[in-house]
Amino acid sequence: MSSAIARRLAFPLLAALLFLSGLVSAFVHPKPFHCLQVLGVSKKAPKGSSATNASGNDQNETLLLGNVTLAHNYGSTRMLDENLHRKWTSSAAKAAGSVFFGTILTFALNNHLSLGPIKASCTVGLLAALTLEEKSALGAFLGSFAGMARLPVIPSFTAAILLGLLSAAMMTLCDNKRWFIGLGGRLGFIAQVSCTTQYLLSRIIGRPNTGAALIGKSSQPIGHQIIPTCLATIFGALLVSAWKEAVLGLAKATNLQGKWKTLSDRLSTSVAAASVTGGMMSFFPVALAGPAYCGAFVAMSSPQKIETYGGLVGASACAGFVQVLLAATLIGGWGGKLGTAAFLGVVVYRSVMKQLPLRDK
Repeated sequence: MSSAIARRLAFPLLAALLFLSGLVSAFVHPKPFHCLQVLGVSKKAPKGSSATNASGNDQNETLLLGNVTLAHNYGSTRMLDENLHRKWTSSAAKAAGSVFFGTILTFALNNHLSLGPIKASCTVGLLAALTLEEKSALGAFLGSFAGMARLPVIPSFTAAILLGLLSAAMMTLCDNKRWFIGLGGRLGFIAQVSCTTQYLLSRIIGRPNTGAALIGKSSQPIGHQIIPTCLATIFGALLVSAWKEAVLGLAKATNLQGKWKTLSDRLSTSVAAASVTGGMMSFFPVALAGPAYCGAFVAMSSPQKIETYGGLVGASACAGFVQVLLAATLIGGWGGKLGTAAFLGVVVYRSVMKQLPLRDK
């Protein structure tokens, strides 16, 4: 009995500690989301800085494409093109491969080793964050969302292989076109589109599976789900932010060096923080674990998209509401459904704030 109580209290105490440490760090740093610099375009370097080219023109700019930094010096094309293109192509190929293998591994853990979708996804995500470069880790994390699909939707390994290929192709397309860059839930949305495409193809050329459907019936009245779903989503988002602030704060306070510094850097990434959050919450009922994992995806938004904790709470609340609205869609265990809710929540929040006369700056 005492051990059961200890296990019940362990997570709330850890979550509270991380949350408090994140809040303390937020007061120390003027930008609460300084740790979320994931995607976007940096400002031009000031004149006279080391980034200014030899002719004195302020033309040096850094582009973050899918988390791979490419330095473009428009005043000196000799330094560009071939080497950067080769580096980008190689990184994109590795990321596409990570998507494929992340899909297959998560699908196996989820459906054939009975680990469940959230634990399987978080396991693959955390392993990827600790062992792969950032772009490849993001690719594996995307694949893990596709691999969360259950057998009624993706009934076999053959179908899972096709899903992995579709997900890799879709991610490559979205990265090349720079679609939805910096929006939380982007990876899950891509996984959901791939999963839906695979499902529709199976309906056209294969035997329909009655255990899955694009539209069905919700098991509970919508009104009973909104408040707990929104609260759990907000909690998951804040927990991700608190985790990252805590890891960064600990590394700075202890002046870590060498391998320990590398480990702390990897643990502070969005992939690691979301995986840890989802993994801890997966020991709770799915009605709480699912929304909290969705909130973790909202917190993966870049600081250019969601700048403050108030914005994070607002976007998470919107994502919680979207989850309830999607309860009667994509039935049977759809990969990327939680990420899609996070993505739509961020889009809705940003759209609403743009219409208000006083919005977050």
